[in-house]
Amino acid sequence: MGMPGFSGFIAEFPSFMGMWKTTRSLLSFAAISIVVTASYVLLVVRRVFFGKMPEALEGHITPIRTWIKLRWCS
Repeated sequence: MGMPGFSGFIAEFPSFMGMWKTTRSLLSFAAISIVVTASYVLLVVRRVFFGKMPEALEGHITPIRTWIKLRWCS
């Protein structure tokens, strides 16, 4: 994604620094696209984790039991 704190940032930062001296218009487009991508990813994450459960899955998905959580942790 290219945002600070994510792995893509380390790969993109040297490219952006090199672009700063040559093509600032392309750099501004790239910076705007990073912001748009981050907002889209956060929107999708919000919908997936905090959205409503689809009606087709109601009653089929139950909470995870404690023993299953402990089994996967070990």
